[in-house]
Order: sequence, then C-alpha cells, then structure tokens
Amino acid sequence: MLKRTLKWVLPVALVGAAAWYVWARRDQLASLRDADPLLLALAIPLGLVAQLLHGLQFRTSAAVLGVRVGFHDWFGLTVANAMLNQLSPLRAGVGARAVYMKRRHGLSYARFAALLMGTNILALGTAALVGLAASAVGWRLYGGGWAYCVVIFLGLTIVMGAGTAVLAASARVTGLAPTQWLRDRLASAADGLRLFPRQGRLVALHVGLCVLHQATAASVLWVCCRGTGLDADPLRVLVLQCGGAFSMALPLSPGGIGVREWIMRLLGSLLDLSPPRVMLAALTRRALGMVTTLLVGLPYSHRLLGDIMDGTAGPGSDMPGDGDACCAS
Repeated sequence: MLKRTLKWVLPVALVGAAAWYVWARRDQLASLRDADPLLLALAIPLGLVAQLLHGLQFRTSAAVLGVRVGFHDWFGLTVANAMLNQLSPLRAGVGARAVYMKRRHGLSYARFAALLMGTNILALGTAALVGLAASAVGWRLYGGGWAYCVVIFLGLTIVMGAGTAVLAASARVTGLAPTQWLRDRLASAADGLRLFPRQGRLVALHVGLCVLHQATAASVLWVCCRGTGLDADPLRVLVLQCGGAFSMALPLSPGGIGVREWIMRLLGSLLDLSPPRVMLAALTRRALGMVTTLLVGLPYSHRLLGDIMDGTAGPGSDMPGDGDACCAS
C-alpha cells in the first residue's frame, strides 16, 4: 500500500518542486514574454520523429528474437507505451505492451522482460558514450565545468560497461542481490544481454538508431531552450539530453517525470547555463512531449487495449501462469 501511495505522491512532489523552483525565480525569467511560440511548435513534429526512431528501435530489438512486427505494432506500441507510462504510476504501458506481444506474437512475458532489459541497457550505454564524447569535446573547447561532465559520463560508461560484462559472463552474479525484486531484474538483464552477441548486424543497427534518437531528442530540447529564451548551443543541449536519458534508470515516477528535469538542471549548472531557464526548458519540453504523445497515443492505445480485450490474437494467446513475469522497468 505504501509503495503504491509513493508512486502517486512522488511524481507530483517532483513536478511540484520543479514548478516552485521556476516560480520562485520568475524575476530571472522576465524575458519569457519574448518566447517564440512558432519555434516551440516545431518541437511537436520533431518529437514525432523521435517517437518514430524509438519505435524502430523496438522493431529492431524484436527482430533479435525472430519476431516481425508491422508499422502499427512497432510505432503504435511505442507511442501507446509512452502515453500510458506517463499517465499511470504503475507503468501500465509496459504491462499492456507485454500482454499485446504475448497475445499477438506469442512472445512470453519472460522473453519480453529479457528483451526490454537488454535493449534498455544498450540505450543507456549509448547515451553514456554519446554524453562522454560530447563532454570531452566541450572540455577541449571550453574547459571549466565541462571537466565534471566528463567525469560523470566516464563513470556512467565504466559502470554500464563493467556491469554489462559481468552480467553477460555469469548468471551467478544475480544471486548476490540483496532482494528478490533486484535479483529478478538482474536475471532479466542477464538473459537480455545474452540475446545480442550473435546478432551483430542488428545490434549495430539498434545502436545507430539509439544515437539518432538521442540527436533528435536533443534537437527537440534545443528548440525548447531557444523558444523559452535559453541561449544554449547544441553541444550543451546534447549533454543535457544524454544525462536526462538516465531518468529511465531511476524508476521514481512515471515516465521519469520530475527526475529528468532535475538531472538536466544539475548538468546545466555545470555548463554555465541558467538553472531556472534549464528547468523551464525541460518542463516545456515535457509539456510539448505530452501533447505529441497524446495526439498519437490515444488512438493507438484504444486499438491496443481493444486487441487485448477481444482476445483475437495469434499463437500464444493464453493468459500467463504463476511463473510468468513482466519486467516493468
């Protein structure tokens, strides 16, 4: 009961704290009257492109298991998953997608959980490497606080690399986790990582799509920065985006609401950007992203839930037994 209550209260508290932070520094944001609404509107189609790239990542990862998904599956499931995850503290999007993939494509919950964990690790590892490269270039050009960003992303890269190597090499490591919840997640991650070594071409394609997704998402953030009066160059914005991506590793709120914004605020302070303006740009990006997700996600969610409820599916449409597990990571 307490855990469910916290899942409702924590995201509200995080977003409320971010909104209060911006409001308390409203005198520093007086130039917002000069915000460019047309430029901000550009974030919506760019966000749609980012969703398409995210969907293609799902299509590529499903191919690792030999599952072929059509456009309405790989794109529709992605936007419906994003919408439901942001609107529900229980991460309903992941659960609905798992049920759909089992009913429609016969993909067991355990295999889906492993695939999800494996692709998330690849995405975070890519974000760490891109962030490290951008930080290193910034440090070479500007010095100063960029050095701290290099240290942060270098640490993340080492942790991701070492953790991935250990998990992929030995399943016994998962038994050392202190709780059953963590042991289950580590076991899913280990199973997911073992799916990829023999799929070099698909892994390379997936990583390439991850890089393109980070670049496109950074362009959305850059539009929000410029549209709200924050003069941030693309290199700084890319670092903010890569850092914000790690909010998915901190499941404190649905869709990382509030978590991503505070991470960006911290990195912005290291990069000589106005923290209130970074927070405002991040919140604006969040709001416009919700608009994009709702516009496309609502019809696809209706279709997704309809397919789940009517039970018309391909092989493996039986309901899960006690041994099945769905990773809501």
